[in-house]
Amino acid sequence: MHTEAIVNRITNAIFQHRLLPGAKLNERDLAAIFGVSRTLIRQALIRLAKDKLVTIEPNRGAFVARPTLEEAHHLFDALIVLEKGLIEMIGQTITTKDIAALRAHVALQQQAQSSGDLHLADELGIQFHLLLAKLIRNPVLEEIHRELMSRERVITALYKADFDYPCLLNEHHAIINHLEKGSIKRAQKVLESHYRVVIKGYLLHHVANGEIDLAEALAE
Repeated sequence: MHTEAIVNRITNAIFQHRLLPGAKLNERDLAAIFGVSRTLIRQALIRLAKDKLVTIEPNRGAFVARPTLEEAHHLFDALIVLEKGLIEMIGQTITTKDIAALRAHVALQQQAQSSGDLHLADELGIQFHLLLAKLIRNPVLEEIHRELMSRERVITALYKADFDYPCLLNEHHAIINHLEKGSIKRAQKVLESHYRVVIKGYLLHHVANGEIDLAEALAE
């Protein structure tokens, strides 16, 4: 198994809330689970730390990142600034095909919400913003945005979300409608309001105590 595969397995476990913020990532245990050397595990943990998904503490080891609520607010402020800029760029190049792709995605999100699958609805909600970033066709900005969204997923794992799902979904629809009409300022205003609603939806939830079955959490 190579470094990329290990990074992906740990990342997925974090995003799917199987590895909670604060969980200890013991190098020896991870090496045994993946059947690789500790050197390879260390390389993977450094990669994850670079992506802000893991923190490495001297003389203590590696842990799943545990952002504070204040850091969560800072993150969403950054997302608002970045995505308002993205919408400005998207408005200059968006096509009918792009609008159709956004509408199809929101239809899936609505279906998940209506069926009560809120975990999937959350995931599709995040992917909506990733899809928006793809429309600018700028790999540098897309990479920056993807990193911020990855950190948002860690926050979601730490904080219990009490969202007004119909409101958030309607705002996705509104953003698309404004983009289709070329109403960029209105789309930006809805986006900012949208993220303010998301921020208000976070309540302190759970923190891992460090005692976790790594093998079970990382099972495919």
